[in-house]
Amino acid sequence: MKSKSIPLHRALLILIFGCFFSVFSQAKSDYLLPTSLINLYLQLHAPITQDFSPLLVIQLNNTDVSTKENSQRIEVSSSISIILPNQSVIKGKVRFSSSFRYDNMSKKVLLMQPQIESLDIDNLYSSSEKLLMQINPILTQLLNGITVYEFTSKNAMIPKAPSHLQVEAGGIRFYFN
Repeated sequence: MKSKSIPLHRALLILIFGCFFSVFSQAKSDYLLPTSLINLYLQLHAPITQDFSPLLVIQLNNTDVSTKENSQRIEVSSSISIILPNQSVIKGKVRFSSSFRYDNMSKKVLLMQPQIESLDIDNLYSSSEKLLMQINPILTQLLNGITVYEFTSKNAMIPKAPSHLQVEAGGIRFYFN
């Protein structure tokens, strides 16, 4: 009796194709958005401005994002300018952490529920200190919804809406089912 066996070259081809398909399908099941890419995006789009005219304008510059894997939040440190009508500009440094969400319609990663950890103001005068105390409670609300990254046709790595996101040491991982 003659046994039916697959020729060696055909078996090797099937093995190579299987390995390729496995790697390809794994590559499409998740995507890591590195913090270095988020920081580059923020540098290119600086200053990040939240305009609430005529009440106030907030600008963030020199923004640096890192990840906090244990709390599943991103940490942001930035120079801040708070521009109030008929007042001198209040400048300083702000550090806050925030959760985030991916908006599938706009293809943006947005800050969500930021928590200010520190706010250091340059040249703090009694008048600016008073204004700052009034602004501080609403500052987190003003930072909510800021875009930290936007996927475009040039950098689109996301084929569809992710099933969930996870903060890792090197960035934000998007998972797809």
